Amino acid sequence: ENTQSNVSKKDYLYGLSSEAAAQIKTLKFNKNSKLIWPVEGSIIMPYDVKNTVYYATLDEYKINPGIVIQSSKGTAIKAAADGVITKITWVISQAVGNDYIVNYGQTINPEVKEGSFVEAGQTIAYVNQPTKYYSKEGDNIYFSVERNGKTKDPLNYIDYE
Repeated sequence: ENTQSNVSKKDYLYGLSSEAAAQIKTLKFNKNSKLIWPVEGSIIMPYDVKNTVYYATLDEYKINPGIVIQSSKGTAIKAAADGVITKITWVISQAVGNDYIVNYGQTINPEVKEGSFVEAGQTIAYVNQPTKYYSKEGDNIYFSVERNGKTKDPLNYIDYE
């Protein structure tokens, strides 16, 4: 029964509706799953949490818990896997199952809403101009994978050459 009280009820999972939270629990992503490439472009900054990576814009070295993919402002960003959108700011976060989260940074004009289910390859947003951290690197997206709050190398889940 869809009464007003249970339709608007929030579940503990990411603060989403109980329907969206239930959908997340059915997703099957795991360490052997593959993601699709989220945007046209090439890697300009690799994942590295053991060594520091040079950020030209900041003129400093920092760890990079994701990859930075060069692209052009306005290029469509595709969902890398089936999943549920859990957060939309300048970063879009997507739960893909088994406590894995995929993050797409430096986005504009989201085509999805928090709590919505998306299929791999579906346009979720578009590349924005870079933040202050990447202005010298040009237009790009920040792409990361995490599980239980720990970052993972996205290239472990993508066939990339």
